[in-house]
Amino acid sequence: MRLSKIELVVTICIIVCGISVEYAYEFVMTKGVPAQDVFPPQISQLDSMLMLKVNPSMLNPVLNPIFITITHLGSTLAIVLFGIILYVSGYKREGVLILVSVIIGSIVVASLKILFHRPRPYLTLQEVIPLKEEAGVSFSFPSGHSEKAFALATILSNSDIVRNSRIRKLAVYAYATLVTFSRVYIGVHYPLDVIAGSILGWIVGKVTLKIEDKILPLVQASKGD
Repeated sequence: MRLSKIELVVTICIIVCGISVEYAYEFVMTKGVPAQDVFPPQISQLDSMLMLKVNPSMLNPVLNPIFITITHLGSTLAIVLFGIILYVSGYKREGVLILVSVIIGSIVVASLKILFHRPRPYLTLQEVIPLKEEAGVSFSFPSGHSEKAFALATILSNSDIVRNSRIRKLAVYAYATLVTFSRVYIGVHYPLDVIAGSILGWIVGKVTLKIEDKILPLVQASKGD
């Protein structure tokens, strides 16, 4: 199945917007991050304690490359490519919804990162060993990877691909959970960051499904195929 010129332009715009929006704040916010956690002491202390139980306590030379790979599966690029593959493979509705959820989620996550201004754990906790440092300003709350992974899982679990299979539902949510855990494991997010990102992703997925008939003509066109 080949994309028409209009569909190709729309797809390229979605890719550019999705990736640009997510990282735009890195270039806008040039003051750097706070030297200490900005959350209340009680929350920060509990979050730090849980963080250290995972990183560095659970780090393992065998698991390290596995979780680095898993974390990349929750990146904007990976999910955008997956959405395009679904679209080109004939699952137009699912592909469009996933791509649109990337834009919605990226805007919300970027806004919250700027609002909360929370530094990443490897910048405030000396014990944390980052297996992958995030470039730029690197605000931490909420986790964008967790948000996108759970938005993807929520949309897929309501699709014809997954809806009628319990095993497939478990698989997509297992994927999202592993991506979420990987962000703490590799030292770039606190547990609270990924919990918030996961909840936000579920909400973004539900909202995207709720407004699917108003999102793009491509969604309506896919129903008539």
